[in-house]
Amino acid sequence: MTSTTPTEPDRPFFVGFENTAASAANARRKGGSNYPPYNIERTGDDGIRITIAVAGFGEDDLSFSVDNGQLIVSGKKETEDSTDYIYQGIAARQFVRAFVIAEGIVIDDVILDNGLLLIELKREKQAEEIQKHESPVQNNVIEFETT
Repeated sequence: MTSTTPTEPDRPFFVGFENTAASAANARRKGGSNYPPYNIERTGDDGIRITIAVAGFGEDDLSFSVDNGQLIVSGKKETEDSTDYIYQGIAARQFVRAFVIAEGIVIDDVILDNGLLLIELKREKQAEEIQKHESPVQNNVIEFETT
């Protein structure tokens, strides 16, 4: 039994999303480790929450920025821990996590709570709704407005 793949995919064409495609390709190339673990969840119609497990990091050890459509979160312990561990299972190594965010998504709040960094994002409402235009084609004839 052979399967066939259509030569023309059944999907819409995306015009004007070149920067989004480049950002996604950049994120794929960077790859990276799975540390620290994170969740991304929807919170209502316009909200997104990124939760990053950052046990062992304090507020002064964490930073974030938005650059070229990427939310970049990093953690680095500034002081050396002089504790004499018998076993250290809570990793506190430095990290950098990057998330590609869509245009119009803004940071609403950042909370460090019980070893979890909660980054609340929201989609800004557009000032103007998308305008609907009537088609100039009627009865297979294009009608132009004259000024």
